Amino acid sequence: MTAVEEPPKPRQRGSIRRMRDRFQVRVSAGEDPSTGERIILTDSMPIELPGNARSERGGAEGG
Repeated sequence: MTAVEEPPKPRQRGSIRRMRDRFQVRVSAGEDPSTGERIILTDSMPIELPGNARSERGGAEGG
């Protein structure tokens, strides 16, 4: 009998992690052509809790 091959899964290119009161986003941006090293872009954003002054102000402006 022959084994049935599964199609390859798509490659993951980034991740989102919760870090205490922030979300951290990491994304692969390919390789640096001069050094061959992988480029990882990282940024973080604070988590807006419902009911705080900033989120209430944003909701009033948007609607």
